[in-house]
Amino acid sequence: MAPEDSLNPQPSQGNLFAQPSMVEVTVFHEAITMGDTTTVISYLNKYRKNEIVNVHNSLGVTALMKAAMGGNNDIITLLLERGADIDLQNRGNDRATALMYAVLFDHKDTVMLLLDKGADINAHTSHDWTALMYSARGGHDGILTLLLTRGADSTAKNHLGQTALELAQAGYSAKAEAILQQWPERQKQCIIRQKEQQNAEAAQDAAIAHLEKLRKHQSVKTALKKPPPPKP
Repeated sequence: MAPEDSLNPQPSQGNLFAQPSMVEVTVFHEAITMGDTTTVISYLNKYRKNEIVNVHNSLGVTALMKAAMGGNNDIITLLLERGADIDLQNRGNDRATALMYAVLFDHKDTVMLLLDKGADINAHTSHDWTALMYSARGGHDGILTLLLTRGADSTAKNHLGQTALELAQAGYSAKAEAILQQWPERQKQCIIRQKEQQNAEAAQDAAIAHLEKLRKHQSVKTALKKPPPPKP
């Protein structure tokens, strides 16, 4: 097998109908935690219809959640290619997603990867916590800014009626508090800049169209001014 194919081999002719045992799920998840790609791939190939990808282990988490906890982006990409449900919730009391685990463990690159792959940025737990709230409470300022710029709802409230800002104000992170306090104004300025850029682009397009119209008009005038060909 070529080196570039080692992380994404084609599925084998595994057992189409077999269901993984909880022991196998545990070994599969341990391989993800250890970054053992070879073992991960062998289990993915064994279960052709991806039964093992979205199975919750005895603690209620999935393979994608385990990979998000460890920030293992190569395995995350592999799992998603093999059918992992990016927004599947755990079976604990909180009903967290893989994105939330990436935030909790402060893996900014993993958060970015999951967002790029379509993770629901405003998904909420059974207690209405969002990824943004976890980043505010944990003081993960880089992730907090990333989530805001990617469209996280800073006005969402948890089951206690707290927003991300109020969680930060509760003493979890002074820097997170400052970021969230300044965000509405930053967002307003971003919108103004976007509109200015759109207006500038529209004006440029209009100018180009006008020049093209003048060029065609001049071409017609030039053609009309040409003397007729001499009579034979």
